[in-house]
Amino acid sequence: MKIEILKHYNPEDVQGELARLAARYGSLDGLAHKASIGKCGSPDVVDNLVIWQALSAPGTDVIWKVSFESAEAVAKISPKRLELLEIIKKARIASLKELAAAAKRDYKNVYDDAVALEECGLIVLEANGRRMRPTHAADEMKMTFER
Repeated sequence: MKIEILKHYNPEDVQGELARLAARYGSLDGLAHKASIGKCGSPDVVDNLVIWQALSAPGTDVIWKVSFESAEAVAKISPKRLELLEIIKKARIASLKELAAAAKRDYKNVYDDAVALEECGLIVLEANGRRMRPTHAADEMKMTFER
């Protein structure tokens, strides 16, 4: 089985992502400096540098795509997690507590599932004080069975 996740970015999304990166790192040069001195640090810094550079190019059509083929990665997409994805996509959920209430599930289990979904790239958990707001990261998800 292969799972493909796609996210199409419109110009507003691109500007929002650039603003988020600027708020987090200050400037593109500052992020480049941080990436160059932190070679053994978080790979997130280098990823964000590449993303910022790509999004800064004028007229760029941005489609983010991730594929999973390993059984372990595919196993992360359980029916309960798919249900959480549907809730997040249909309603503007303000926090994980609200998501747990909407799913009628225990907060701890929803938290664990949300972290797993974020690791897969299906959602983004935006920190807002002590709250974490889940947002849908993908526009499309395709599952294919190959022989």
